[in-house]
Amino acid sequence: LLAREDVRDRFLRLVGTHDLHRTTRALADATKRVGRYLLMTLVINLCFGLGMALGLSLIGVPSAPLWGLLCFVLRFIPFLGAPLSMLFPLFMAFATGSGWTEPMLVLALFFSVDGICTYVLEPTLYGESTGISPFALLLSSALWTVLWGPVGLILAPAITACLVIIGRHVPGLSFLEIMLGNVEPLPAEMRFYQRLLADDPQ
Repeated sequence: LLAREDVRDRFLRLVGTHDLHRTTRALADATKRVGRYLLMTLVINLCFGLGMALGLSLIGVPSAPLWGLLCFVLRFIPFLGAPLSMLFPLFMAFATGSGWTEPMLVLALFFSVDGICTYVLEPTLYGESTGISPFALLLSSALWTVLWGPVGLILAPAITACLVIIGRHVPGLSFLEIMLGNVEPLPAEMRFYQRLLADDPQ
């Protein structure tokens, strides 16, 4: 971060200074989108951690703030983090509870808090922040996980957002925005005409 301006200037020199206006716009777009994505991820994960900590303390699970903090941190790992974070308080509820009530309440709490975060907060807060389609995010997460392991899984949304931005600003790579972005693939009238040609009246 201390050398970010030097790194930016070196990147501009590497890309080429003949089209400085487009490169500057692409860098500003990438900074804005990735920064907004990280901020929204922080807010959603904080809501998840606080909700879990509050619910676990109401259920009576020991060390509820610790489990809430763990839920907050682990949820940064896409797809796997939230279920992993639920296992620790679930085991604690099994160990300290008097029966099946506490573990079942922990499961119910997890599904309700995670459901609110995943299906209400994420679509509302993310919106157009990354510009990545959900299917592309799933595929890119699998690809970057295979290439780089857990680090690739964590970095997949940011890397894919940068690829979409490159596709938006570099004409020769516009296929990246079409394949990975959340832009409308076909205008409504063209889609309607294509369905007519395919003899698909529905």
